[in-house]
Amino acid sequence: MIRSLLDNLGSAVLALLLAVMVWVLAITEGNPVQAKPFPSEGVSIQVLGVPEGLTLFEPVIQRASIILRAPSTTWDTLTSNDVVVFVDLNGLQPGIHDVPVQVRCARCPQERASIVRIDPARITVRLEELMERTLSVQVDVLDRPPQGYTLESTPSAEPALVRVSGPRSQVEQVARVEAPLLLENAKTEVVRPVAVFGRDAKGRPVEKVEIAPSLVTVRAAVGELRGYKEVSVKANYRGSPAAGYYMSNISVTPSTLTVFGMSVLSDKAPGILETEPVEITGATATIERRVAVLLPEGVTVLGGDPNVLVRIEISAQQGGGSLVIEPTVRGVDAGLVATVTPKSVQVILSGPLPVLQDLKPADVPLVVDMGGRGPGTYKIVPTVVAPPMLKVESLVPDAVEVVLTLAPTVTPGPTPRRR
Repeated sequence: MIRSLLDNLGSAVLALLLAVMVWVLAITEGNPVQAKPFPSEGVSIQVLGVPEGLTLFEPVIQRASIILRAPSTTWDTLTSNDVVVFVDLNGLQPGIHDVPVQVRCARCPQERASIVRIDPARITVRLEELMERTLSVQVDVLDRPPQGYTLESTPSAEPALVRVSGPRSQVEQVARVEAPLLLENAKTEVVRPVAVFGRDAKGRPVEKVEIAPSLVTVRAAVGELRGYKEVSVKANYRGSPAAGYYMSNISVTPSTLTVFGMSVLSDKAPGILETEPVEITGATATIERRVAVLLPEGVTVLGGDPNVLVRIEISAQQGGGSLVIEPTVRGVDAGLVATVTPKSVQVILSGPLPVLQDLKPADVPLVVDMGGRGPGTYKIVPTVVAPPMLKVESLVPDAVEVVLTLAPTVTPGPTPRRR
């Protein structure tokens, strides 16, 4: 009995193993295991455990490529947030180190996933002593004030001191912290935020340092040189435009000039200078003339050119008017006759007065299009073909009545007999 039981137990165990193998094979075929990159774009390598008082000479910017092995259903649930790639720098001393790249995948065991390969498997990092210095900001003015102006004092920065930190070998190279300033032809005080940069003794930028704050407020006082003065220029003109026209704008280029001479030192020195007169009598279009500025005795224009461009824009006066116009009927089919009521329409227009004053009814066609219509009565809005520069404001009435009727048939009379 015992021998028979043992013989049957062996068969049962073999049957159980075969069943398990068939089940595993069926599961594997329905949910095959795949090995492929995850995620496809790679993962940033994090740096953990930087010892106190040390810093990286340069940041780790490499991305790691991971080959992950997992059932196909797992690929639909895993995200890039499930995987952390890092290097651990705990306990390291200053210097260059070759450290292993590690992967942490919290969900991999429960999802039956495993890491096949990570590339790179190791990376090189350089640790240096973390150093910090406090340096003053020096404002570097990159351009000059405009002619006749000067910097009244040394430009300043707020705050005047900044903190420079980073690897010792880099921080020690910083000889000065500069705030580069462009005046950009400013004629008054300049106050603006400016980014600061660290430079070595030869004026070259030092890259691997952090400056806090990275922006400072720079002030630079710009004022007129003694004996110089900035004055406005006023255009002078003579005459009047033609009837129906007016001056719509007057401009001078340049609108200001810097002058110098003994006269400008006086408190009574004018702040505005006029140009020679520009003739506009009878003008109907914009006039541009280059004319001289009238200067007091002993006063000279900085740069030597006393001429400016005067532009006087001449525009037509705007107004309104109306015309009574008989509509022109078009497109009436053969065999039909059109009767229009009323016989004329008042067209109200707006635009330049000179154009309106010379306008005649023939200049404004009023068209009623009856194309494709058969006998009947129609309400039609006429089409107005207005000249350029004129705008149609309204029609009175806004529509006309058109009656299309059959043309009367002409009956031929009897043919006279010959004798």
